[in-house]
Amino acid sequence: MQHSRPAIKHTIFALVVLGVIYLIAMFGDFLLMRSIKAQVEAIGGEGRRIVNERYQTQDRALIAEAEAEGYHYRILLPLLIEETDHLSELSRDVRVAPLGLEANSKLFICNEGHGPLKITTDRFGFRNPDSVWDTQDSELVLVGDSFAFGVCQQDSKTIAGLLGGRYDTRNLSFPGATAVHYAAMLKTFGPTIDADKVVMIFYANDNMPIAQSQLYHDLFFGAQADASDFFADPEMMMPNPALQNIDAAARSQVLAGKQADKPHRTGFLARNLQRVEKVLSHYNFPGVRSVVASVRRAQVDATDSVELAVQTLNDHCAAMGCSPLIIYIPNSQFWDPDARSAEFAELVAQISGVYDIPFIDFTNDLNALGRETAYADAGIHLSETGYALVAEAISNFFESENTN
Repeated sequence: MQHSRPAIKHTIFALVVLGVIYLIAMFGDFLLMRSIKAQVEAIGGEGRRIVNERYQTQDRALIAEAEAEGYHYRILLPLLIEETDHLSELSRDVRVAPLGLEANSKLFICNEGHGPLKITTDRFGFRNPDSVWDTQDSELVLVGDSFAFGVCQQDSKTIAGLLGGRYDTRNLSFPGATAVHYAAMLKTFGPTIDADKVVMIFYANDNMPIAQSQLYHDLFFGAQADASDFFADPEMMMPNPALQNIDAAARSQVLAGKQADKPHRTGFLARNLQRVEKVLSHYNFPGVRSVVASVRRAQVDATDSVELAVQTLNDHCAAMGCSPLIIYIPNSQFWDPDARSAEFAELVAQISGVYDIPFIDFTNDLNALGRETAYADAGIHLSETGYALVAEAISNFFESENTN
């Protein structure tokens, strides 16, 4: 049966109206995203402005120089894997995901006013001499994120570097790690490292539930999880070759994103075409999704992820006979504002107390130093003085434990 002309016209009209509504919705999402970015800038205030200016006036040139020397700009590997569908699928297929940065790589890490930090990672993507994996003995192990990693400070000025003169130290930390990753690192590497002391370092942005790192929880704590999958040879501490494939796929993803970025175009027509492209890029409404994600984050309860990390530490030291310590490093309200940080510190303290694990909150000590002394000159991480304060307190804790 042939459709009547009025029916066809009505259908076309309805499709046109829906198309116009969709375009208006995309434009609204574009404006929403601009508003969100403006609000983020306002919340960050002067600190955010300084960081953005530093990136434009210093970091871009430093990154280019480092790339010319054969370094890559570091990527937050687990975060990228968790947020990219084909990388997540790849990790699920091989039942393993990286715990670290890109392994055996020359990486430009950052600059926060103290000059560029360029390092070479070990076979697992951590900040250690690769030779540490030739033995299973370490007196002290650090587990944490960028603060434990020592972002933006040279080796001798990090927590691991400062403690390295007193203890044989191994650093199982990487930028972007969360409580779920802490637990996964300890579960995976702990049984193969005969450490006397284990320090787990929390930061304010660990305030998120297991669901935010569901992929890693499934791979390392799910029903099919097997720590031996992480290694090609656990006795020789060699990584599963599949991890290198994931690293390469992640780097390719980043490079593809860079190539997709079009250079700034001049001319009236070119500039307006670029604006249209930006609006059309909101076909899946990233602004709305960002608002929804922000609302969810504001309502999250991080109890499950913190408890997973603390319980894993407790079980590990109960089995291996090591001394655990949990510490909390607060955010700078100038560089990295977070109104929930005090509440999160209380949560970490509470769960540490449930398992009777010693806990040190550095909020008062770092605040007493003042922002200009405790934190970096142009970024969220600690200064040389701030890291030294934390390292000294850790050392003093274990020294006093030995004398009791």
